[in-house]
Amino acid sequence: MTRADLFKPNNNYFRPPAFRGASPTSRFGLIRCTRCAPCRYTAGARRRTRDHVVGVLSMTAITHDAVAARPEEVFQFGPFTLQPAQRVLMARGSRVRLGGRAFDILAMLVERAGDFVAKEEIFRKVWPRSVVVEGNLTVHVAALRKALGDGLDERRYIVNVPNRGYMFVAPVTRSRADPPRTQLAAAQRTVPGLMAPLHRIVGRSSAIDSLIQQIGRHRLVTIVGCGGIGKTTVAVSVAAAVAADPSPVHFIDLSPLSDATRVPDSLATALGLTASVDDAMPNILAFLQDKSLLLVLDNCERVLAAVAEMAEAVLRSAAGVRILATSREPLRADGERVHRLEPLDLPPEGSITADEAVKFGAIELFVDRAMAAFDTFSFGDADARSVVVICRRLDGIPLAIELAAACVGTLGLRGIEAALGNRFGRMRPGRRTAQPRHQTLEAVLDWSYALLSPRERAVFGRISVFRGSFTLASAGTIASDDSMTPAEVCDAVMELAAKSLVAVDSSGDRPYFRLLETTHRYASNRLAETSQAPAVRRRHAEHVLDVLRESESAWRDAAAAEWRQQYGRHLDDVRSALAWAMSADGDIELGIAITVRSALLLFQLSRADECMRFANAAIDALARSGIVDPHLEFELHLVHGLVLHHTHGIHQATLDSFGRALAMAQEHGDKRQLALALTANWVGAYVRADPGAMLSFAEQFQTLTAEDMDPATTLLYDWMKAPTLHLLGDQRGARICAERSVAAPDVARASFLSGAQIDRRVAMGTILARVLWLQGLADQAEHVAAWTLERARRDGESVALAYTLAYAACPVALWTGRYEIARERIGLLLQHTLEHSLAGWRHYGIAFESLLAWQENGRRGDPVLPSGVDQRLPRLAEMLATLHPAWANESTFQRGDRGDAGWCHAELLRARGERARGRDSAAAEGLFLRSLERARRDGALSWELRTSTSLGRLWMEQGRKHKALDLIRSVLDQVVEGQSTPDAMEAVALHDALADATALPPRPAVSAARAFAH
Repeated sequence: MTRADLFKPNNNYFRPPAFRGASPTSRFGLIRCTRCAPCRYTAGARRRTRDHVVGVLSMTAITHDAVAARPEEVFQFGPFTLQPAQRVLMARGSRVRLGGRAFDILAMLVERAGDFVAKEEIFRKVWPRSVVVEGNLTVHVAALRKALGDGLDERRYIVNVPNRGYMFVAPVTRSRADPPRTQLAAAQRTVPGLMAPLHRIVGRSSAIDSLIQQIGRHRLVTIVGCGGIGKTTVAVSVAAAVAADPSPVHFIDLSPLSDATRVPDSLATALGLTASVDDAMPNILAFLQDKSLLLVLDNCERVLAAVAEMAEAVLRSAAGVRILATSREPLRADGERVHRLEPLDLPPEGSITADEAVKFGAIELFVDRAMAAFDTFSFGDADARSVVVICRRLDGIPLAIELAAACVGTLGLRGIEAALGNRFGRMRPGRRTAQPRHQTLEAVLDWSYALLSPRERAVFGRISVFRGSFTLASAGTIASDDSMTPAEVCDAVMELAAKSLVAVDSSGDRPYFRLLETTHRYASNRLAETSQAPAVRRRHAEHVLDVLRESESAWRDAAAAEWRQQYGRHLDDVRSALAWAMSADGDIELGIAITVRSALLLFQLSRADECMRFANAAIDALARSGIVDPHLEFELHLVHGLVLHHTHGIHQATLDSFGRALAMAQEHGDKRQLALALTANWVGAYVRADPGAMLSFAEQFQTLTAEDMDPATTLLYDWMKAPTLHLLGDQRGARICAERSVAAPDVARASFLSGAQIDRRVAMGTILARVLWLQGLADQAEHVAAWTLERARRDGESVALAYTLAYAACPVALWTGRYEIARERIGLLLQHTLEHSLAGWRHYGIAFESLLAWQENGRRGDPVLPSGVDQRLPRLAEMLATLHPAWANESTFQRGDRGDAGWCHAELLRARGERARGRDSAAAEGLFLRSLERARRDGALSWELRTSTSLGRLWMEQGRKHKALDLIRSVLDQVVEGQSTPDAMEAVALHDALADATALPPRPAVSAARAFAH
């Protein structure tokens, strides 16, 4: 099978009939069964021909069915059922959510229940190719204990042998059973954007049930309560329960925001939208107007007015949207329903037994967290009085109770009771003006801070520079100095986590840590009181730069969605680091470096507007500060030009930035810089529709990289050459480059600075679909256009989807007369460009929609171009001229004569001929003949078919019927597919009329077999 076979009509590559439950991944050759989420069977990682892919799919289906049919080993202990093969832990019919590493540890311990398992053995099996610190194991074991309720009701599951390892001590029953697929599918339902609670939620069942009912009846519900009361925990639980229906959930944490104007931007990012430069609300409202979903707005207290305004706007515009907010005070928005979250319930005064006390939420929470923190803790009648006193002094505030329970192992119950008594007796002056519960939490934080060692206090303050989540390695980099090693910092972070001052998320492959908003503010204030604050902030900014460099390297080979998830969590830290670096106390050069390196991340997260602000600030800072590293200055000019291009289109400032970068590269004589500058300037020429300049930059790039054997360089050249040749009119050369690029194996992505932001196969598939249609291969053109569109939708990159819709998917459907498909794609283009504020591409959708309406209304008169369509955009004007001759303007005709619109020059000549036909038939004939000559030279059979029809009609009117018939018959003989397109049907109708007029037999139809053979 040849490469060209991939694009033949009706091939089965994209939907192989042999296997309905499998789908190819983004790499052509890697096949993965998707019948059930846990399946990970793969095959054919390096084979990429179509016939082998179909065979592998069939083989995978058989293999999967055989494996799935085997009964799996199931382990039961206590109320839990563990299914290692399905990677599921169930408890009384509900799935217990565990991170991947935590699950591996549990499975290993359960399979060897009763036997001691050394730490080193766990490391080898769970982290086979990684070097990890012991703290990672401690974190995952702690998460396991919390998930299992280890120690609750005197149940014990995991015990540790200090400094040696762990043992699973509960009785385990082994059996074999078929996996419960229906139950499993329901259990595996996840909520995007929500972190599953890593411990049992205590004492909030009635509040959660009430809120579930309220959010069903009211569209805006705000959970109000003091800091540490558990608002976020309850909101997440409610959202997870609501997500059991088809409505999706989006979680937006507003705690990092101090600027109210960024509230809509945060919502736009959570929805996956590209925020507009000035105001994100229009595209948010456009996106939400027909959606049914729940928005969870967490920690609204710092930006209350902006949140209230945004909530009212959303609820007015989108009838299917509901909002669940958390705040320390109500939003005071129209239609708001306030739910005040009260402290956990406490026992009444008087003596009480342990069994009676643990029925109250505050006591149950204390006991649960104490057992998780100190595995030998037991709760008896003798302890009940002290625990009740402690929880009373803490006013039943969950966070305060957790902080106190974490100290059981070091102070004991009596020590905690005494320490709290002393602390509350001497609260610092000024605190009594605060609300009582806020006084309580502040006092507990003071008390907890006082119990920390000097090293733990230092680390607690230093890690407050993180605005998002962080790893142990990141903490070691930031908080270590001459007095403290990274290993000691990791130990301190683990101690802070054990004391509940740091939250832990162990749901992924590696644990992530973060400070809750209340503790973050407290720790940040503590850091500000020290002389270490400037040095720590500098180390934080340098660390952010290192992470961004790592993200650029990872981007070259990573799956886009996974890459965004991994590095998107650092966005708030990027903002924080830039704010410091660009301040009077910061480092301008460091800030410029962060600006340059963050451009890729911001674009992938649809934050082009922020990238624009950062780039402008960096350019201004560069002008003020003078000379920086010349390589850094070069990259800043490239970033500035690219971000201007994406947010404002091509104008003089964009060209100036690209030109300055090219001049610097030529001055430095740096080959890599020159290659990047050439590709970026090629992008500028492409956007302003200057194929002559495109060709010049592409040829310079080819000369520069001729000796480079890197496959990525060859593909980058094809990426430049295919559109260039296509626009110049060389469709044969364009097809060779595009097919070679689409069929090439995956290689590392091009650098962001090259300007190649759109996925290579989407970019080349778009050009290939256009070329195939021009060459008269209408069915293949539609096939490739559909495949390219599906790839762009799957990858989720907003500009790529708009590009292929406007430039290939919609016009190919219109050119080939597939109007139902065109209507669907045009609707998608209009919706997508409105949601993502892609105004330039929206002009295409408006024009396409008006043409479709004209087609559906009987093609009466000429279609009217809506006034909002900007025909000054050259590529759009050229496209309009090919859709209807009435839309061709003089400026476009001149571009054709200059060679700037070579791809459609034959059609422009025909359009001019049609206009001249009524008044000057000789001039019209001359234009038609020039059009035919150009179409044949370019290999553009579609233009040749149209022009032959126009010329044949003119000759028929002049009485030259035999000549007209020969012309039409000669071109129809070349049409091997797409015979139902409007152009082909019009030509056939003219042919039949000429045949009747000349008394010749009509032309026989081309059979399907003959068409396929061609």
